[in-house]
Amino acid sequence: MKKLITIALLCTAVSLCGCSSKQQKPSQNDGSDDNIIIVPDTSQAPMGNERIKRPASPEVSAPDGSISIEEAYKLLDGCRMEDMYLVESMSTYKKYYFNTVDYLGEKYYSFYPYLEVGGKRIFAGTNVLVSCNGSVVLAKNWVGSYDIVTQAASQNDKPYTEKYPDAKISPNEALTAFAEKESVLGLEYGIEEYIFESNDTTSDINGIPCYRIIPKIEYLDHIDILGNYYVSADSSKRIFQGVRGKNGEYTELK
Repeated sequence: MKKLITIALLCTAVSLCGCSSKQQKPSQNDGSDDNIIIVPDTSQAPMGNERIKRPASPEVSAPDGSISIEEAYKLLDGCRMEDMYLVESMSTYKKYYFNTVDYLGEKYYSFYPYLEVGGKRIFAGTNVLVSCNGSVVLAKNWVGSYDIVTQAASQNDKPYTEKYPDAKISPNEALTAFAEKESVLGLEYGIEEYIFESNDTTSDINGIPCYRIIPKIEYLDHIDILGNYYVSADSSKRIFQGVRGKNGEYTELK
């Protein structure tokens, strides 16, 4: 049964504002579970427009019998990029550890894939969960629930040269170039507050093949998908955006 559940980051709102919704699971043994956050079902009531924050990673909390954080990374790297809403293999991204959460009675490590650009984390894809016992990997979908991801399937990932035959740079190089021009993007918030997706085909913008970059903002109980940007897939790395009210017209951001 899929319900609108945000794991991510009830923890953040909780950890930043000390809200009473943060619950600690009573320790069964030696207290090793004390920092695990129990995530309530957010379908029970609207939670407003509180954005999910991703501050510095906390110390890893691992219940007894858990796989290590490094083993969790390996499980993620073995999953298909498409299942993670990525356009390059998961192994090409760093992993941001958000927290350890209790989701539907099971304990999971919560992660976000990211690139580091100019000392900032540029998040890509979606929130992913790895069960602490290593048996299950989940990926957050656009409606906020989680889908089971097939493990050990990354051998099916196609190189970008095959997916985008007209591209001279990789999708991650395009996202890096995009992030480096944050000052001209007109984003409402700092770039680290967004998660970015890309299409699995290029778009023709003013006669130039471009990667489409889609910003998302995560709230406690929903996800907003915002307007598109386009980064040229050639070596010029130009950035375009649609002209408001003029379908099919684009302006270059400089």
